[in-house]
Amino acid sequence: MSPGSPTRPQKRHKAEVADVDLSHPLDLVVLALKSNAIRCRVLGTEREITLRTGVRWEVPGEIITVLPTKQPL
Repeated sequence: MSPGSPTRPQKRHKAEVADVDLSHPLDLVVLALKSNAIRCRVLGTEREITLRTGVRWEVPGEIITVLPTKQPL
């Protein structure tokens, strides 16, 4: 890139199924909320996870603990 050109945003590190132990509760930091999803970062890592869920009352910056019941195929 030439000087003065806009830089690309840093690519997010999305968590893979192998990165997370789904048999135990996960501690997550809430990053952003949508109407049916919560974007979170796995505590202590740079890996991000999107939770598809109903109405919740979390706020960005909050640490939540979830017990996964489904996983992506």
